[in-house]
Amino acid sequence: LTFVLLYAPVFGQLAWEAKELSFQPMAGERSLTAKFKFQNAGRSPVKILNIQTSCGCTTAGTAKSTYQSGEKGEVEVIFLFGGRRGPQNKTIVVQTDDPKEPAALLTLKADILELVKVRPSYLYWKRGAEKAPQTMTLKMMSSVPARVVSVASSDPRFATELRPGGDGEYEAVVTPLDTNVPAMATVTIQTDYPPDKPES
Repeated sequence: LTFVLLYAPVFGQLAWEAKELSFQPMAGERSLTAKFKFQNAGRSPVKILNIQTSCGCTTAGTAKSTYQSGEKGEVEVIFLFGGRRGPQNKTIVVQTDDPKEPAALLTLKADILELVKVRPSYLYWKRGAEKAPQTMTLKMMSSVPARVVSVASSDPRFATELRPGGDGEYEAVVTPLDTNVPAMATVTIQTDYPPDKPES
């Protein structure tokens, strides 16, 4: 009698609960934490060799590097918003010693709501033009109890005035004091939300 035994190679394999997570942070939040959960569905240990993120604003890590067969874990990702607004896509590459999937690509999506929508986002005067005021419309998010309390120019050669409107709207009126000399300024819009650390 001849017996032929075929051994299938046994590899570790991380099974991800989800490789893409989406969030819609509330206005005033500074960061978000996402947890990509996984389980070692293979028969041998899996070692996480490296985790890379697509942006310096994002950090990622695990509680440990090696996960035994059947063991669960998670990659915790922290995304610091800074001045970012609107749709954001961040990718995380998890490198392991798993021959079946040596690199897993994770995606973190966040649509950071603007506390104040500013239209237009910039104003422009031609050199030597009339020193006429121009207006930015400031629209507050209806779901947040926030107000604009002031507007200010980074350059004293531009005068600013805040005019309240109705239905959560304001006007930021900007007037150049001299259009004969090139100048550029940033207009800071100060709110009263959140109360502990108002956003600007």
